[in-house]
Amino acid sequence: MNASEIIANQAEKEGRDPALVLDSLKKVIEAGNSILLKEGDSVFLVTRAGGDAVEIIMFTADGAMALPDVVMSVLKKIKAFGANVIYGDDEDAMFFEILQQIGVPVQPENSNGHTLSAQI
Repeated sequence: MNASEIIANQAEKEGRDPALVLDSLKKVIEAGNSILLKEGDSVFLVTRAGGDAVEIIMFTADGAMALPDVVMSVLKKIKAFGANVIYGDDEDAMFFEILQQIGVPVQPENSNGHTLSAQI
């Protein structure tokens, strides 16, 4: 699957308009503070959140068995991006659960609209 298909499929499963979600992501990326990373059948929107922090949103069609390896690979790329902290919210809980499974400390967060964070 290509990135657009993965994003559109997840949007559809969540009851959102796939075209609207794709258009919104395109605008975010064109603003220049975000990138899309694709690994396996997962796509990650990574946005600079100031300093050494990034926000992440995961779109996935990968199965549960593949996700830990996918997340580990993306984690290496995020570190290379210069990040030491990842922020997310409850919609990204699966990503943060996988981080915990692979040994990355995750804690509740209550700043800038985020509910979760991880030190990487």
